[in-house]
Amino acid sequence: MNQQLSDTMWASNWTTVSNEARAHAETAAQHCHAKFAKLILAVAERFCAQPSPSNEEEFNRRVTQATFLTAKIDSIVHADTMAKLHLKVAVEILELTKEYCEQVSLGAEVLDESLSFTAAVRNLAQDEMLRRIRGDGSVSI
Repeated sequence: MNQQLSDTMWASNWTTVSNEARAHAETAAQHCHAKFAKLILAVAERFCAQPSPSNEEEFNRRVTQATFLTAKIDSIVHADTMAKLHLKVAVEILELTKEYCEQVSLGAEVLDESLSFTAAVRNLAQDEMLRRIRGDGSVSI
């Protein structure tokens, strides 16, 4: 295959992948508070702003990253939901989410980091719920 045809093929495939990623992010963001939506759109835009892959290996790496992006977006959506349900810790959840978005790349570690992040959000929410149930603002472990 000549180089120009190859470049066009990878660029076309990349356009499809990035458009699908952007659409997923936009749909997820529509259901979130504006601050969480902004984070979702920012992580998606960083992914979509990459230049077109120049070969099959690079394209396959991007497809894998798109899967990791989905996991990251889903974790942000979960955080948004927990913030809505636990308003007293919503600011803390948002701050955790910002750190997660800034620090976690779209490599294989995103899966483990997403689990850790989700657990941290869940712990904040559970602690807030226990304080509410006790009515005294304290949490004892």
